[in-house]
Amino acid sequence: MRRGISYGPEVGPYEKKNSKTILDRGLIFTCYQSSLSNGFQFIKHRWINPDTFPADKTDFTGGMNPGQDAIVGQSVKGAFEEDDKILYTSIYDGNKQHNKVTFEPFVRANGGDYLITPSLKLFGDFSVAPAV
Repeated sequence: MRRGISYGPEVGPYEKKNSKTILDRGLIFTCYQSSLSNGFQFIKHRWINPDTFPADKTDFTGGMNPGQDAIVGQSVKGAFEEDDKILYTSIYDGNKQHNKVTFEPFVRANGGDYLITPSLKLFGDFSVAPAV
């Protein structure tokens, strides 16, 4: 189960006019899953950040990889080279013409926690466990 919860006010006229965010706003992402490595980490490392997903699509994108996820893709962590700070995605126009679109990441991760929520069964097992 995944949910995103937005916080902060909508972008105001001054911010729109000056293309600069002043107020704090963002999205809190929560994900409950049975396996961290087969869930969020898999999605992040297999689908979101690599420029090669989906694989074998270079025939449709003019010989280039499809590119990173345009919404939540992240630049290379600790990037020094300018090329590693910019993401790209390939747009297919229906005529096998490749259109490469470059962009700065929209989402900036400011931290994260991996928390464990015990199951109700575990709490039940604790309640009937013999005292030590």
